[in-house]
Order: sequence, then structure tokens, then C-alpha cells
Amino acid sequence: MTSSSASNSFSAKSLEGIQINDSLFQHWMDAFATASNHIIESTASSQSSSTTTTSASSSSTTLTKAMTDLHTMGSPSQGKEKPSHMSLSTLQAIQTIYQEQSNNDRLVSLEEALKTSSLVFSTPKPPSSQSKIDPKFQRRMDRLRLQVEETKYHKLTNNLQDHHQDDDITAKSMTFAASVGLNMIVAPLSFGCFMYFFAGGIFDYFFTGDEFDNNVNNKKPGGTDIKRVIVGVVSGVLMMIIEMLLFVIRTHEMEEHTRRKKKRKGGKVEPFGVYTKNTPAVYSDGTGNKSSRPTPTTGSRPTNDLLQKKQK
Repeated sequence: MTSSSASNSFSAKSLEGIQINDSLFQHWMDAFATASNHIIESTASSQSSSTTTTSASSSSTTLTKAMTDLHTMGSPSQGKEKPSHMSLSTLQAIQTIYQEQSNNDRLVSLEEALKTSSLVFSTPKPPSSQSKIDPKFQRRMDRLRLQVEETKYHKLTNNLQDHHQDDDITAKSMTFAASVGLNMIVAPLSFGCFMYFFAGGIFDYFFTGDEFDNNVNNKKPGGTDIKRVIVGVVSGVLMMIIEMLLFVIRTHEMEEHTRRKKKRKGGKVEPFGVYTKNTPAVYSDGTGNKSSRPTPTTGSRPTNDLLQKKQK
């Protein structure tokens, strides 16, 4: 009948029947006419005498069922247009009628007509736009759509965010430098003043005697205690040294953190004069056009590595 490639290509669709050509349509019309005549004769024989009933009872049950089914399906010419395909049940009914009537010529003609025909499969209906959508599914789709839009927005505004971060880093650096400078001034002064007032009680408690008499030997003519002044100055200097060490340590850690962050980020343009051997060379032809390769008219400047090799 038909090739198996057609059924494989439409495996996801349901089989409707056989495509009708002129030969199949004629077989359908002839079989329907035979079935209609048989139904009329059977109806008339049921109302006649018993002798007619005896002749009707000799008919084949299979043939009667096939003709009844074919008559129930209706005439192929009842519509304004010729049908495009024939159902498998109709084809089976026609074949049964021919076999029961032992009409070999009709069977051969039917087989020849089927060889020139093809299978017909149903086309799946597209999903209706008005079908009910699950609210949970709709919320999930809305959330995914918002995430996609947010990702696109971040990609578009990535450069603006980087500039904003650079401005924040500059402001934070200035604030940090001002706080460190103020701390290096205030901390020694406050600690020196504290030790100045605190040292008097210590000297009075631990050092007693004539050699440490405050009224005679340890005071200037203006009444200033030299020991307390020396202790305050030395304490302030020590505190300043400690603050400087802390500043150096914190600055080194910050620079190390910034260097690692730039290394992880990658692709960032370095300031003027900060280049490494991995920095790509950029050439210009004098008109503002830049490229990664030298032009034939301008040539290229030798790099430091080439100059060192020539000198060697």
C-alpha cells in the first residue's frame, strides 16, 4: 500500500486514513451503491413471505455487517466537495464486500489504487491562547522574565557601576588618609599629656629623697617639672612610632588587597606609565586610528625586549 517512511515521519500524529484518488473514489461509490441495494432488499425481504426469509438467511453475516457499516458511514458524494481521505474502517468494509462476493477483478483494481495513494495523518491542533494557565507557572515565568531583564540591565550599566565604584574608592581613600593623619597627630598629643600628668604621681611614689626634691633640683625657674615633660615627650614619640608602624602595615595590606582584586577582575586599563610585558602594543598612524598591528606606512616601534636583545 504505502511506504513505511510516511508513518515514521508522522509517528507523533494519529493516522486518519488513506488519501483518495479517482480510482478509490469510484470503488467507494460502487461499494456504497451495492451496500444500499443490499439494505433495501433486506428491508423488503423482512416484510415478505417465509420463502424470501429463507433466501435472505443464506447471506453471509460478515458481508451483511460490512454493508451495514459502509451504509451507516454515508455516501461519499453527499457533500459539495469530494472527501480528501478515506477512513480505514471504510477501506476494510469495501475490501470485505469484494472478498465475500469473490470479485477478484475488483480486489486487484483496489490494490492498484492503494499503491498510488498515501497515508493521511491528523495535524495536531496548536495550543489555544485562551487556554487556562496555571497561576504558579505564570508567576514563575514572570519571575524568570524579570531576572533576564535585570541581567540585561546590569550588562548595559556595568561601565557606569564601575565608575561609581571608582569614585567611592577615591572618596574612601581620602577619608582614610585624613583619619590616619589626624590620628597620628591626636594620639601622640593625648598620650603625651596623659603621661605628663600621670608621671608626677609615679615619681613622687617611687623616687623620694633630696636628689629628687621638686622644690630645688627638678624644677625650672618658671616652675615646670622637667621629669614630667621628658616623660610626656618620650611617650608621645613612642606613640607616634607605633602609629606609623600601624599605618605602614594597614597601607601594605590595602595595596595587596587592591592588587589581588585587579588581578581577579582582569582587563582593566592601567594608568599611564604602568605597563608590563603582557600589555598588548597599540600602534597609531597619526590620524587617530589605532590597531594592534603596525601599518606599512608608519612601521612599529621596537619594544624593550627587542632593544635588549639587540644590545646583547
